[in-house]
Amino acid sequence: IAHRTDGQGVVIEVHDTGVGFDNMHREQVFGPFKRLLSNARFEGTGVGLAIVQRIVRKHGGTVQADSRPGHGTVLRFTLPRAGAEVRRPPFFKVA
Repeated sequence: IAHRTDGQGVVIEVHDTGVGFDNMHREQVFGPFKRLLSNARFEGTGVGLAIVQRIVRKHGGTVQADSRPGHGTVLRFTLPRAGAEVRRPPFFKVA
């Protein structure tokens, strides 16, 4: 886990050394119940990163993932500086 500040706010990165995935599917990992790997091989429901993205966006931030098969993943999210004007997406009920 690492963090830094930039002109937009605080950037937090979480690195892992897992199996990774092809970057051409990186937006799909944030969809609820979207799994890029077999359910039998890996635990989970497929909602974790969807929840992370929703929380970060509610706080005016952004989230992205960078990965390579066999080399792990970096999950990076940016939160605005304290006191910065935050543009929040409208709330909607999912289920």
